[in-house]
Amino acid sequence: MSLLSAGGTTLSIVSQVLSAIALITALLPINQTVALIVFIILVLIYVFFGGDISLGYMGILKAVLMAIGFLACGVVAYLFMGKSLYYLPKDPNFNIFAGGVWKNLSQVISLSFGIITGQNYTSALITRKTYKESKKL
Repeated sequence: MSLLSAGGTTLSIVSQVLSAIALITALLPINQTVALIVFIILVLIYVFFGGDISLGYMGILKAVLMAIGFLACGVVAYLFMGKSLYYLPKDPNFNIFAGGVWKNLSQVISLSFGIITGQNYTSALITRKTYKESKKL
């Protein structure tokens, strides 16, 4: 398990660093080197204030903020679109199986497997304060 976790963590870190640099350079008028330094400082602050131990609380906060954001965006979109929403064709806009039942089900299974076995979710099982606590799960 630890070898798979280390491999998943390594791939996850590379993708997170690349996307963080792109995001920071898009939001702030700085070059990529300065964005990398900003990212390193943010990671050090994260580790200093709890790291993976506080991951669960941040996940809850992120889920609540995302739900509020999605709800707000849905309300704003509906208010701006009004009745024009009814003129959109049913396929593919309102049909979850528009690409075919088996194709879409395989995508759902693949996504579910990726979420369940993902590094961020398995790290919650791995990073307990003591070995005894991790065995309770």
